[in-house]
Amino acid sequence: MVKTVYALITVDGDLRIGSQTQQKAALDALREIHQKAGITGSTTWFINEYDFHWTKYHQDCLLALYDSGDELAVHDHQDTHYIYEFAQAMEMMRSSKGTLEAFFDHHRSGIILRAHRNGCAFQSEFNYRAIEGLGYDIVSDVWPEMYWSGRIVQDSDSSVVWRSLPAEHPDSISMDNRTVPLGVFPWRHKADNWMDYRSQTGPLLHLPITTMPLIDRQRVKSAIANSAEIAVVVTDTHPYDLQDPETGNVSRQACQAHLASILWMMNEYNPRFVRAQQAAEILHK
Repeated sequence: MVKTVYALITVDGDLRIGSQTQQKAALDALREIHQKAGITGSTTWFINEYDFHWTKYHQDCLLALYDSGDELAVHDHQDTHYIYEFAQAMEMMRSSKGTLEAFFDHHRSGIILRAHRNGCAFQSEFNYRAIEGLGYDIVSDVWPEMYWSGRIVQDSDSSVVWRSLPAEHPDSISMDNRTVPLGVFPWRHKADNWMDYRSQTGPLLHLPITTMPLIDRQRVKSAIANSAEIAVVVTDTHPYDLQDPETGNVSRQACQAHLASILWMMNEYNPRFVRAQQAAEILHK
């Protein structure tokens, strides 16, 4: 059976490695990969403004992404800031969303931010209540068939400023998405039933993450094989995935491998590359 495949190439805008110059080089490298693959204008960038201040340090990249037609969304790392309740989440998310919107109101003709991704793919009722309350209607946190633990923390006393806590650490957050099948069709849900992948009612459209932090070809194969007539593949990458963790420099090998994986998807499945908002419009008319 010939399947229709939609591919969402998404980027989590965390800039954890190296100097601002090295971070810019990683951003440029990722955008160059998309350009070589011919998917510029068809990707979604979840900007982590709260922690990494893109509107101050990476204005040119933000404007270039906007002008290219790529979608801009928001990535808030609630785990980093030990957010445990609705009021805290609202305060944090309102700040990042407001800062980005104000930036584009000033520099361009404005922007509508519809898609949101939590830090560490963190899932909770209070977060989804806040997300809905701030006007988002697309989320992407569930990682099907996966169980993982972590929390990103900032350690100014260490040479590695941003690091992930080990699973055994008492402050680590664990997420269990093993009951959600790989290849599931995006679903709609309310704030309290994000794991109900059979649901098609609610204010939030969930685009589950097929593969992260880079493209796992076996998971892509399995997701498409397990899907029905329409397959939706969501890849999640970070600029720092292309950097040497020791030096902060962009790794040519990592860039070549990531480009090769995107081209592999194109050659194997002839997918239509779409942004998150496009997917919402196409899949849930």
